Amino acid sequence: MSITQVSPTQNSKRKRDQDNSTALNATPFGIRPPPSDPFAAARVFTPICVLKSAFLPLAYLDLTNSGNRCFAAYITILKAYHDSGERGMLRVVRQQDHGRLHVIERAGKCVYALCRVGSWVEEANLEELAQVFLDTPERPAKRCATSSNLGTPWWKIAATDAVVGGMDVAAAVPRHLSLDLREHDATSLSVANDRILNAERPSAQEATQSTSNQQSTERFEHAAPSSAIDALEELAR
Repeated sequence: MSITQVSPTQNSKRKRDQDNSTALNATPFGIRPPPSDPFAAARVFTPICVLKSAFLPLAYLDLTNSGNRCFAAYITILKAYHDSGERGMLRVVRQQDHGRLHVIERAGKCVYALCRVGSWVEEANLEELAQVFLDTPERPAKRCATSSNLGTPWWKIAATDAVVGGMDVAAAVPRHLSLDLREHDATSLSVANDRILNAERPSAQEATQSTSNQQSTERFEHAAPSSAIDALEELAR
């Protein structure tokens, strides 16, 4: 089965306006019957709109009808969507003889599938689905340091000109850091440690005097002689 006429279109962009989403050539086209039934009449369809297959509920399709079939054709609008990378596009058409709705989808190169829509679905329902599009969110811009901040201290970027208590805050911020305070603190700590050690360590004179006092104390600790003989022996020592 082949198609006798193809509706041309210029709408092949991925991102399109709402007015152009359903703007297509509404020229009717016909599908000839297969060679096995040469006496059957051609089926004539009128294009209505184009929508994504993801937006079409499966409940809208009449899968029990034998009118669903594949046919060979060259449909410009569906091929244009396929070439631009937008897959799964459907072309909604209406059959002229009894007004039934159908959808056409690209099944392969020059091969398309025709599926009937349920009788409970209105044409307005499909047109509403054709106006639904998913906008791709824009990627956020990356942050990068500006050249004006290069070579400046890190704290100067956050400096302010506010005045607190009559003092300029920006002027109070030091322009550079110094390690002199660390050196002074280390020296002071060393001197303090020496003073503590010197205070705990007795001098030579104090050590000699302490030894003499200890000997004197030991002398006075001897018991008093009880007799003259003991006194002489003590003096002899």
